[in-house]
Amino acid sequence: MQSIRQEVTQNIGQGLSRDLSSSFNIDKSIIEQMKQEILQDIRDELKQNIRTKVMSSFYRDDNVENSSSSSNNK
Repeated sequence: MQSIRQEVTQNIGQGLSRDLSSSFNIDKSIIEQMKQEILQDIRDELKQNIRTKVMSSFYRDDNVENSSSSSNNK
């Protein structure tokens, strides 16, 4: 009877261990997926910020050139 109890206890422990292990792997993959999504969001935002700065820089440069050329024409 004692050996049966030990075997049942051991089997339950192994089952719980497997469940926790697979749960941990799922959690790990979810965390990894979330990290990748966050990194992609950051990349997209940085690209957009760079585009905005470049376009505003072109706009300013163009205005400066137009200003100076109209000053020279006077």
